[in-house]
Amino acid sequence: MLLAAGVLLWDLGAGEWRTWDEGLYGRLARNALEHGQYLYAVDESGALYERFSKPPMSLWLSAASLSALGTSVAALRTPFALGMLTTVGFAFGWGRKIGGLPMAVAWGLGLALCAATTRWGRHACIEPLFMAGLLGGLWAYHCAVDAPSTKQRARAAALAGLAFTFAFMTKQLAVGMAVLPVVGLELWRRERAAVGRLALALGLPAILGTTWFLLAGAATDGAVFDILLDRGVAQRMAGYAQGQNARTLNELSEIVTEAGTPIPWFLGAAGLAMLCVMRQRSELRTPSAELLLPMWFASNLLVLDTVSQSLLPWYALQIIVPSIGGAAWLVAATVRRAGRSPLHMARAALGWLTVGAIALGAAESLASQFNVALVGGVLLVGAYVRKPEMTRATALLGTVLLMIGARMRDPELNPPDQPFAPLMEVLADHPKVAVDRRAGLAELGFRALYGPHAVEVKRAPWPTTEYDAYLVPLVAPVEYEPPQGVRLYRTPGAAAFVGDLTQPAWTAETLRELLDAGPVTFEAEHLAAAGWATTLSNEEASGGALRRYTLYRNETPPKIPLSIGPKIRLPRGRYTIELWMQWSCPEAFGERTAALATASTETRELFRENLRCSDGPEVLSPVRFEFEIRNTETFNMRIGFRYGTVAHDRTVLTREDLEPLP
Repeated sequence: MLLAAGVLLWDLGAGEWRTWDEGLYGRLARNALEHGQYLYAVDESGALYERFSKPPMSLWLSAASLSALGTSVAALRTPFALGMLTTVGFAFGWGRKIGGLPMAVAWGLGLALCAATTRWGRHACIEPLFMAGLLGGLWAYHCAVDAPSTKQRARAAALAGLAFTFAFMTKQLAVGMAVLPVVGLELWRRERAAVGRLALALGLPAILGTTWFLLAGAATDGAVFDILLDRGVAQRMAGYAQGQNARTLNELSEIVTEAGTPIPWFLGAAGLAMLCVMRQRSELRTPSAELLLPMWFASNLLVLDTVSQSLLPWYALQIIVPSIGGAAWLVAATVRRAGRSPLHMARAALGWLTVGAIALGAAESLASQFNVALVGGVLLVGAYVRKPEMTRATALLGTVLLMIGARMRDPELNPPDQPFAPLMEVLADHPKVAVDRRAGLAELGFRALYGPHAVEVKRAPWPTTEYDAYLVPLVAPVEYEPPQGVRLYRTPGAAAFVGDLTQPAWTAETLRELLDAGPVTFEAEHLAAAGWATTLSNEEASGGALRRYTLYRNETPPKIPLSIGPKIRLPRGRYTIELWMQWSCPEAFGERTAALATASTETRELFRENLRCSDGPEVLSPVRFEFEIRNTETFNMRIGFRYGTVAHDRTVLTREDLEPLP
């Protein structure tokens, strides 16, 4: 759980801002706080928001988090990250119920260290919340079936009902994915005690969900009924007319495979099949509750592939969670001595095959897969004869360490700097925000980030008293000082002017005046970014930070822009630009290009230079270029990474013709 918490919560506010999902939940949560309306989703005016087709659990949690933790991207994402963390905890609990401590550890670690956890658990995505409700409910129902006393059965069934209610209030009728295996198991078992269990487990979500449904419907004159039943259910089942998203599991399969990395989901499916096959005939007459897991997996496939015709990418989580449970059941067989029957031997063999596949998948970005396979095989074959317990422990621990290493290389844990999301907390106390349309933020995005009163503007709003903050994709030089009463907040590729906007803080003349006064400096950490996280603290760097990227073992060199910009309007004249950089490569690649420096205007390329590995300076040094601007044009440059280790500290721009330009 501590490992999963670190993966999910560390630097949670960083990373890609997903306009649709995070923008949607952030916007509606802030609207709810603004108007005090939590029964259903509302827009900026307090009226019903018709594009939200789910119950309000995600909005309740988002609004509570923003209210308690403050207005920030991390606060918005916290409930969803905790939902994924809870899912990991429930997997551990149910895994221990099904296959003992080995399965519990394997399932918990598998979920904590698979790609799906960081892909959706570190963002405001509804699926982790929904999955927590389903998984917790199924675990509690398993406990209700196996409980020794009537009181314990009732308590566990009530907990299952509350968990299913949570899932229902998150995604309404999709909770049927858990209802199908529960009802199927009880029809199979045919016990009298099933009536009470089902009444509590399914009656609670039915009563509580229907109560909310009727209250919300009455408050909106039935409009909620149309939204949730038509858009939320009917259109999802029929497939939207626009044809967006996947329509079949075949179309979703690539995402399932990628998000399950490094755990092959098909081996997990094989494990769930073996879980059914290895039941005794007597158990099949009155099946054990552990069969809920493979039945849940089957019902998920049935519902997704047959009922829904509009599959969103995160629906993959509904396949990955139970399939990792199947893989964990196989891996658990490697810890205990296999029985003598062919089925027990087959389970152990599949378990070791799963461990090997996970180790090779995790090693892809860390070491030679061939060497990992060779060393692993030698250790298993050579050491198993003398010290089988030591061999198992070494192999399993090595696999876990490879999984941890692979997850540390996850792009979600090394995200690029974001220009607009970090300003959410800065502008929380400035509700009247003017967002320059050049920022390219959709209404859903900037309303979520900057509140219900944020407005898009076509040009700088000053002089004005209507706004107290102005956000613009501008990279201001270090030498720039805002007017008195105005504060400047910088993020990579953007800036926010906050305070007294009755005076122009930045105009067309501002840069000209700075150029007349002398060189202007643009720190690399203030420029726009893309790709992996590249901003690092460095005492020798100007401003105390620089941009740096290092190629890792087995990594295909990504052609990422290390720095994007500055993108500024320059007056006519002759210029010199100095790029303070440092780069290096292995000696064998001296003629290879380490970085590419390019600059252009709207009409022509000004320069393009390949910076070779062999020319790399040992310390930060200037790379000098000269160019001419014939008319007032937009200058744009970027430094691209190609190979080795490349660092960019700052860009210094000097206008060489010192006479004032007309």
